[in-house]
Amino acid sequence: MKNNLQRISIVLFLTLLVFSLSIQAQDRTFDIASANRKASIENYHEGGLDLNATFHIGLDINKLKNLQPKEESRDNTYYFPDTVVVYSVSENPIRYTYFYSDEGYLQMRITKKLQNDVWENQSYIISTFDSVGNALTTETKVWQNGAWVHSIKTTSTYTTNHNVLTSLYEFWDGNVWVGVNRDTFTYNASGNVVAYLAEESQDNAWSNVSYALYSYDEFGNLISGIQQIWEIDTWNNNVQFTYTYDANNNLTYGLIENWAVDIWENAYNESFIYDANNQPIEYTGQVWTEGVWLNETKYNYTYNDYGFVTTAVGQLWDNGQWVNYYRGQFTQNFYGGTQSALIEQWISDAWVNVSLSTYSHDEFGNTLNATLYFWDGSTWAINQDGLLEMSYYYNLYSEYFVGYWADASYKTIVTAIQNPIEFNTNLFTASPNPTNGPLNFNILMNTETNVDISLFNSNGAKVLAVYSGLMPKGENKLNMNSMSLPSGVYIATLSTSTIHKFLKIIVTK
Repeated sequence: MKNNLQRISIVLFLTLLVFSLSIQAQDRTFDIASANRKASIENYHEGGLDLNATFHIGLDINKLKNLQPKEESRDNTYYFPDTVVVYSVSENPIRYTYFYSDEGYLQMRITKKLQNDVWENQSYIISTFDSVGNALTTETKVWQNGAWVHSIKTTSTYTTNHNVLTSLYEFWDGNVWVGVNRDTFTYNASGNVVAYLAEESQDNAWSNVSYALYSYDEFGNLISGIQQIWEIDTWNNNVQFTYTYDANNNLTYGLIENWAVDIWENAYNESFIYDANNQPIEYTGQVWTEGVWLNETKYNYTYNDYGFVTTAVGQLWDNGQWVNYYRGQFTQNFYGGTQSALIEQWISDAWVNVSLSTYSHDEFGNTLNATLYFWDGSTWAINQDGLLEMSYYYNLYSEYFVGYWADASYKTIVTAIQNPIEFNTNLFTASPNPTNGPLNFNILMNTETNVDISLFNSNGAKVLAVYSGLMPKGENKLNMNSMSLPSGVYIATLSTSTIHKFLKIIVTK
């Protein structure tokens, strides 16, 4: 594990990450009613809950956001990818075209490749849903010899609470669908998965592969996970994870243990430190070697006024001291969408360029363009493929692609919200908007808590502190005068220890 962490290259890291994320992006639904359900389903790929998700965060700022206060839906106008074109060093350009239902369910994605100046069919994914947005089937077909041919299919069933009960994975053998893998989940009363069974098909019968058990504290925090594997007709312990949290439910410690014959043996641990805003600012990783814990890696993070990462510095433990390893420098828009990501490596007592990703977005946080550069020793060059993240709907969702360049266009779908107060922790609105004078904020709090409300201009500079302090439960009103502000687009932010909310404010003169 230690050697892998120390020597893994940025290119390999990106490749592994995009593979993992591409699995998670296969069967998403986006309506307001199923947003929480969608987030839960995405955690269950590849072995139930991803017990390793909070380890080895490094320069992956998307994983880091999972440890930060959660963001919620902005409004009921959804922005979805319409067409994404990806350019690659290793193959011809690929175009992805998306089709949705009126409710915002992703019904089909068609993939075409540019061959001799003609977009030729490659594959398509088609999904079906029940009346409340549960994805029932997701099938991939490929284009062969001028016709669409079955390839793979996933069929899911659900509990009465809309949690995934079973997922069946099949492939087309040329005549019929053949089962390959099957996953089964069990939940507690709070809807948290407590057991996961993975099976594979052997000789026309289902055979056990792995089994996992999970436990939670009273706040719903995952505190342990044990995975077993099926060997010689019996269940055998394999790996165990343990987590601890502080009073704010921040993950402070994670431990990985491996099963060795008849006892659990320490393998790896990470400890986290947070700032006053519950943002992780440091984690340290240790490996168990010859009966003692030895330092291995450490990462430190800094944030801007929006609460988004600006720098991430990784160090390795070498001869009794921390030495620099990798550094990431990031700029992000109002909603946390990455605008630039500079990755550097510490070589010969200096930071040396490795890669640079640049992104442009529209006013709704939808990524319009992504470009990836690598340093060739003297200048930035487009000569390799890597991970490109196309985020959308105020950076709440993302699609991931491999290439060096991507362009995207989007469509909007208006989805009715039957009970916005129930879905949103707090309601945050402003009127009149646009405004040329007084502006009234309305904040509905479901509990008394400390709140910070600020106004930022289009360049990301903080122009006004509207409110900072304790805000009582219930409906609250605040007034602000925009007379002194130049015309333009502004972003009002509301931050608590658990959420961030954003409002676009337009000032006219």
